[in-house]
Formats: sequence, structure tokens, C-alpha cells
Amino acid sequence: MMAKHSTAIAAFFSLLVISLFNLFTEASPRFITPSKLIEQREVEAEYDYVIVGGGTAGLTVADRLTESGNFTVLVIEYGDFDNSSSIFSVVGGGQGLSNRTRLFSFPSVRQPGLNNITEQIVIGKILGGSSACNAMLFLRGQIEDYDGWASFWGGTSTWDWKGILPYFKKASTLTPPPDSLAQEFNIKYDKSFWGDTGTRIFATFPTFQWPQLKTNMNAFRDIAGITYPPDAGSGLPGVFWFPSSVNPVTITRSFARTGHWDGIARSNYHTITGSKVFKVLFEGDTASGVQYVPSTARSAITQNTKTVKARREIILSTGTIHSPQILQASGIGPKDLLGSADITVKVDLPGVGQNLQDHLYTFSQTHTFEKFDVHPNLDDMTSNATFAAAAQQLFEQDRSGPLGIGAGNAAAYLPFPVVAPDAFSKIAAAYEQADPAAHLPSNTHATIIAGYKAQQAAHAAILRSNGSASYNSVFKGGRTEGSTLHLHPVSRGSVNIDPKAPIFAEPIVDYRALSNPIDLDIMIELFKFTRRYFAVPSLAAFSPRETNPGPSVDTDAKIGNWLRGVVRPSAFHPVGTCAMLPKELGGVVDAELFVHGVKGLRVVDASVMPMLPGAYTQQSTYAIAEKAADLIKARQ
Repeated sequence: MMAKHSTAIAAFFSLLVISLFNLFTEASPRFITPSKLIEQREVEAEYDYVIVGGGTAGLTVADRLTESGNFTVLVIEYGDFDNSSSIFSVVGGGQGLSNRTRLFSFPSVRQPGLNNITEQIVIGKILGGSSACNAMLFLRGQIEDYDGWASFWGGTSTWDWKGILPYFKKASTLTPPPDSLAQEFNIKYDKSFWGDTGTRIFATFPTFQWPQLKTNMNAFRDIAGITYPPDAGSGLPGVFWFPSSVNPVTITRSFARTGHWDGIARSNYHTITGSKVFKVLFEGDTASGVQYVPSTARSAITQNTKTVKARREIILSTGTIHSPQILQASGIGPKDLLGSADITVKVDLPGVGQNLQDHLYTFSQTHTFEKFDVHPNLDDMTSNATFAAAAQQLFEQDRSGPLGIGAGNAAAYLPFPVVAPDAFSKIAAAYEQADPAAHLPSNTHATIIAGYKAQQAAHAAILRSNGSASYNSVFKGGRTEGSTLHLHPVSRGSVNIDPKAPIFAEPIVDYRALSNPIDLDIMIELFKFTRRYFAVPSLAAFSPRETNPGPSVDTDAKIGNWLRGVVRPSAFHPVGTCAMLPKELGGVVDAELFVHGVKGLRVVDASVMPMLPGAYTQQSTYAIAEKAADLIKARQ
């Protein structure tokens, strides 16, 4: 029986992402009636607002600006409108990343700190953006993360926890777990941390959980200092259950398009797809319009170049990778870089494209439970000769059952003093006392160094705090577990135009992963904590065994060498390249998200986050967009 269970669970987790992607074919029914998608010939000469990018943030802002009917909005999206049924599938979680037609995908520069690998930059290229192809984990960071954002403004910013919490509430609608499931698995939630606005972005707890997750979650009680917050959205670190971006009625993906575009029939809300904005136009110091071409174009061919003007504002929402590229191509950025690309400098703004951050992660440190039992439906499913057919049948019979889980909904978000009680103070002190320029490129501008010095103080506080999360692991309830994320990396990278082809080549992305050696010190401690967790008494009955790298990797030096070969520099959560910071700290936008040095131009997307939150970035991006919409409307 145990062998049968082992075979079943191994087959399930190895084939889930790959095999099930083909379950939802183009012949399947369409789920959604689309909103107003106009042809190029229908684009008006001028709108009140032009939003560049129809992704997570862009569509949220567009919806909010058009709901009164008083203002006109054009959304220009590079990707296509894709209404095929596979985009709505929740089976396999991150399987949306498997369809490269919906994604930008190009390599970073080589990463010396990670044995010279390149990382594939993967971001959404579709109406709905990355929310249309992510793993649907719906999480917010800790109170101290957002208070940290506000701290850079000397106490005058409303981007602290108190100021952003109303927008977390506004951004989504919570669907709690069934009472019986909540009681059985001790799933805590508190509706006071969520809104009740009827927003069509859904935060949904599944109606099924794998039985092993009860053991996984309870085992943390064996470790001193670990807490269980009252809700995943409480802003507190610890061990908790969290919702996914899933429509609770249809059990389909909930994303920016379904929440802020589908079914919205407004004559003042226009959208075009398949169009690349390559330049912001100015009248004096005021952004007045944009130029764009078909997304298939490889040059600004005169007959294909179109211009549309904005009476009020241009809003860039093309994300952490492409928003800085558009700014730099428009003459806003580091003057030396712009000069090398023969671009006339509009504003010498050194921070544009700098301050790149992403969560470092590895799935390679794995532990397997030698004694393990699984839900009987897995045996039923995998004993069938045709795995995919059996999986589809099971999903259609019970869309909220085992295959309706977008991703694991059980996680640990833990403070560094809990993870590394004997090392956290020494590591924090070493990081805090280092020269802020020591691990930045030699030509780094003085304002960027000043901004990094300010971030050093904030990061050191995080490393010493029991109120911030540095370690993350998400559990699937399977026989083998192995995810670890470093939530607050201290190395900084960049996104810059290619001087040889600044507009139509993809930008040059350098994560500079582990360029600050403190990151490796931290990851070694995260590695050792994972070992400590699997050795707790509560898990002993399941005979956990480290299957990779194995007990022979037993010193910090060996662990560090192993990590350099398996850590990835991106968990698909890039932020920071248009940072919301004062200009003297290397900032790109101010606290109202206006670009420093010009008028009528804002950036509204994940690139404005000055530092990564201690969580995945989707929910924070929605909250930023909701708050930005109110800031924009306050000027109307």
C-alpha cells in the first residue's frame, strides 16, 4: 500500500504542471464576455488619461478612473487579448508560466554570484499582465514593510500600513474556507482585515486541503518563537493559511482582466492590444502623449507610428522591467546611459532602472517523508491508465476539490531572529556597518548610494525584528517538500536600455544576485533552519529524509557553495526600478507617483516599490493601483 501511495504522489507532483496544461484546450467553452476592445482606426486623437500597460495595475487604475463616466481613458497593451479557456484554469497553479505566447521571455546577463548562470526574465505579455499567468498566491507583506516605505519620506508619507490597509481591503473580496475545513485544519482568518466592496478580484480559500498539511503546519509549534497570526492579511509574520486568486463560484483564475475589464461596457473606457509604446512625448515639461507602433514592429517605421495625446496624465504601468525602459527611451534616466544611446536628456534622473530587487529562491533543498499517506482520490486518479483524462474527470466532478487548488495555501513567513537565533545579530551588524558603496557598481551615482544607505538601516531593522519576515516556505501537502525564499535580499541590480537598440531590443537586466555577500550569509541560515524544521519531534513519525543535497553538505562553506549552484535570482517578483523615493535618495517617483522633474507623468506598477515586501507581490501591486487611482481622482 505504501509503495502504491508513493507512486501516486510522485506521479501527481511531477506531472501536475506539465501534463495538466493540455487539459484546457482551445476547443473548450469561453468563460467570459469581453469588454470594449477597439481597433486602431477607432482610437481617438486625445483622451483624458492614457495608460500604458493593461496589466495588474493598469487595468485596475483604468477601471477606477472610468467608473464615474466623467473622464475618458485609453489603455495601450503590448500583448494580445486571449480568451482561450486555458487562461482561466487553476489546475497546477503556476502552469500559466508554461505558455510562452503569453509571456515576455528573455535572458538576464550572467550572474557571477550564481556560478555565472543567466536567468530567464518571465513576465506577462497579455491583457491582464502577470496576474493572468502567475501562481495565484494572494499575500500581503508585514506592517513593517509598508511603514518602511513611508519612513523614507520623514514621516510625511501615507504609504505606511495605516495608509495602505484600506486599499488592500478595497482591492479584493474574501471567500473564507468552509467552517468544517477551517475547524479541521485550524485555518485562522479574520474578515476585519478584508473589505466588503464587491470587487471582482477574489481572494479565495479552497474547499479542500491535503491531510498532510495539518501535520506540516502544527510541526512549527516545536520551534521557539513561531507564532500563528489571526489572518494572512494581518500584516504579521508567522505560520498561516492564505487565499488564492480564484473565483469561488466558477473555480477559475481571478485576475486583473476579469476583475477590472471583462463585462465593463463603458464608452469612456477604450483598450487596444498588440501595440508597443516606445516614447512619452512632452510639451515643455508636461507629458502630453505617447508614440506607439504594432508590437511586431522592430523599428519606428513612419507609416506605422501612431500618436495619441492625453489631456490630463500619462500613466506608465508596464512593470518593473519595461517602465524604466520607456522612461529612459523618452530621455528620463541616467545621463551617461542616455548619452551612450544617443538619446536627448529630458531629465537627468539617475535612479531610473536602478534598485532592482527580486526574491531569491530555491526548490532544490528537498526533504521526503519515507512514511506517508495520501488522499485516496490520488490513488483513484493515478491508477488510471490515462493520467490527464483521469485528472480532468476528477476536476470536472469537483472543481473545488484536489485539482481546484491553484497552489499550496499553507506557508511559513518567519522573522530572521526566529530562523537564526544565534546568528541574526552578527549578520545584521555586519550588513549595517558596511560601506553602502562597497557592493554597488563602481560608477554608481551618489544619490543611489545615499538611497542604499537609507535602505541599509531599514534592512538591518528587518534582520533584527520579530515583526518582519525574512524566510518563506510554502507547503503543498505532498510527500516531498522543498521551497525556500529569501524575502528581503540586500543585493541590488539594474534594468537599462541596450544602447545599441534602446527602443526595440529588450532591456539589459542584471540582478547582481549575491553581489552583496550578506545575502549568502542569510541564505545559509535559511538553509539550516529548513533542516531544523524537518528534524522536529512532530515530524519524526513520518521519517523525513533530506534527499538533496544530503547530510554530507554539513558546513557553512559547503552549504554556500551548494547554494550558489541552485539558487535562482528571480521568483518572478521584480520591483524597485522606478522607486518611490525622494530624488536625493535615488528616487524616480514622488509619494503621489509623479516622475521627478516633469509634470503629468506617473508610474503605477510594482516598479515603484522602494523595497520588496516580505511576501509575493501581486496583492501589493493591486493595493498600489487602488491607492494611485484615488490620488489621481483627488486632482480631478
